[in-house]
Amino acid sequence: MYRFFKYGIILAVVFLILCPVGMCSAGTDGSKHLVSPELLKSANLKLLWENILPMKKDESMDRMLILGDHVYLISNRNFTMALDRQSGRKIFNRNIALEGLTAAGFNRFDDEIIYYVGSKYTELEAASGIEKKSTEV
Repeated sequence: MYRFFKYGIILAVVFLILCPVGMCSAGTDGSKHLVSPELLKSANLKLLWENILPMKKDESMDRMLILGDHVYLISNRNFTMALDRQSGRKIFNRNIALEGLTAAGFNRFDDEIIYYVGSKYTELEAASGIEKKSTEV
């Protein structure tokens, strides 16, 4: 039961994160939330945190990954932001590849984030986003 409740809260937070500012409204109180506070209350859920993402005019969210205690948001321009899953605190943000290229295999092992773009394999420190190793395969 606790696991279902926890995933319900995470799902509610996901909806609130992915809501573009000014494009969604819920309820009649002028709120800009995708999920209204009344709906959350009726489902016995509560909002844990909410962030406004720094995105350019024609940029959009491409992927969201929950790996361990972090939430990774990757835009269509390969701008990546890592957030703490519990508090919503920003851990790091950086471009992981040039725009137009596909960053694949994005995964986390211990304290490293591993992904590849084309023939380039890259390892980042999960706590800071600093590139530890990059190899052409």
